[in-house]
Amino acid sequence: MIKIVHLTSVHKMLDPRIFLKECITLKNNGYDVTIVAPYDRDVCIEGVNIKAVQHPQNRFNRMTKTIYNVYKTARRERANLYHFHDPELIIIGLLLKCEGKKVIYDIHEDVPNLILEKEWIGPYPLRKFISMIMTALEKIAARTFNAIVTVTPEIASRFLPAKTIILRNYVSLRYIDEIDLQSIEKSRPVVIFHGTISKTRGIKEIIQSIGQLKGQAELWLFGKWANQELQKECSSLEGWQYTNYFGRKDITEIYGYLKLADIGLHILYNLPHYKGGSATKAFEYMACSIPFITTDNPRNREIYEGCSLYVNPMDASDIVDKITKLLNSDQLRQEMGQRGRQLAETRFSWEKESEKLIELYNRVMRE
Repeated sequence: MIKIVHLTSVHKMLDPRIFLKECITLKNNGYDVTIVAPYDRDVCIEGVNIKAVQHPQNRFNRMTKTIYNVYKTARRERANLYHFHDPELIIIGLLLKCEGKKVIYDIHEDVPNLILEKEWIGPYPLRKFISMIMTALEKIAARTFNAIVTVTPEIASRFLPAKTIILRNYVSLRYIDEIDLQSIEKSRPVVIFHGTISKTRGIKEIIQSIGQLKGQAELWLFGKWANQELQKECSSLEGWQYTNYFGRKDITEIYGYLKLADIGLHILYNLPHYKGGSATKAFEYMACSIPFITTDNPRNREIYEGCSLYVNPMDASDIVDKITKLLNSDQLRQEMGQRGRQLAETRFSWEKESEKLIELYNRVMRE
């Protein structure tokens, strides 16, 4: 049996793309699959082996000790192929390639543009310089690896077409349909958001809009805050009294809440990093048959036609108007939810998308 190892120093062990989609798919197609990731113990889940490395204490610790531990653990596995998911692991990919291993680089995000938006790195000229270095490093490294996996055509265009595939973050309908509803009482209609909670994902405008609704709906909020200052600012807004913050939960739990919600939110600022992207949460709303509200741009209108309403992400009043429109019409919510589910089944399912992954692995292993 061919042994493969997926590597991450950033993502959770049960990350939906890494574990639920890619690794489970590969295991079901006859591969011996292991994930090396920060976790508290070694374990086997659904036939996938988890080799744990210590959780990083801070960003510096992650970029040094954690990366080294991932590399040591990966080498001990003596796999036929290594598949890594974080740009900070490029050096590990290069080392493994020098040792004669087959290596795949999975690029989840437009990293160079993302660096430009990370204010914690420093002033813009420094971020611009680091972004340029990352662009060059990715291009050089990608020529060395056996294959590149990306999530959008925009990212894929930076790499050699013969080595690159686009693997969308579509949803596993089978997995979602198996999840039971959560046992929780709803006192009013529910608007839901899950994922990284940050300024550029519209969290301030979302909570402001909930406040303007004056109790007509409540917000169920899941995820990790980008920083404590933002959390403190948002918790002082009027809408916070109508917000139920659940913290971070595994996606399998969140699906049980999604099925109970009335409206989903996928509101990103129109920034270069998000250009061309299609967030997993939008496809999850569609799979759960709930309508959602998203950023108004040509790409979103093309992809989500008939199952979403569109807003200016920086205008809380516009968000209020769209939430109110959905709350005032049970028929509209039902029709949009059904349309979303139809699209998920016919165009946006992981079951179909995963065929690209198997074809890629078969090709790489033949080389």
